[in-house]
Amino acid sequence: MFVYHSALRDHSTFFIGLEPNTRTLQKISEKIHRKLKNGGIRNALYLRSSIENLPEELSGIAKEVFVFFPWGSLLAAVLGKEKTLSQIHRICAPDARLEVVFSLEFTKDRSEMERLGIVSFSIEALESILLEAYHATGFEAQIHPLANLSEVPTTWARRLAQNKERSFLKLTAHPFAKP
Repeated sequence: MFVYHSALRDHSTFFIGLEPNTRTLQKISEKIHRKLKNGGIRNALYLRSSIENLPEELSGIAKEVFVFFPWGSLLAAVLGKEKTLSQIHRICAPDARLEVVFSLEFTKDRSEMERLGIVSFSIEALESILLEAYHATGFEAQIHPLANLSEVPTTWARRLAQNKERSFLKLTAHPFAKP
């Protein structure tokens, strides 16, 4: 819904949303194809795609890329655990901005962290791993704790904000030309 709401607010920008789940896309499609006076939009496109299979037509066109609360293969990609981080880099325009917001808790997310090969967790260790992975992929990145989820305009952010025990991280990155 982030893409839909962004397109409603900013009619001068064209938004592309990616969703691997067909059922979710059906619901979104119903909204965007309504008449404009009923909440329809003409400046957004949703693609049924996963991070591993991004269409070639997206190469180099994204000025902004947002990844909020990834899980599964997308989480592995943004954590630099899979070569799919290069897929995100591929769709970025030279002056693009990438923003990733995620949350990991070693006790609550233990099985997912083990699947990703993260055996211990500290902000410092994760920051080091991420900055190295992003740099190797062609991004200059910064990571910092995110104390206020109100700056993340998603339903998940509102839900997760209720959990005061969970910590959140925000990574911002810009592509650089590899030598």
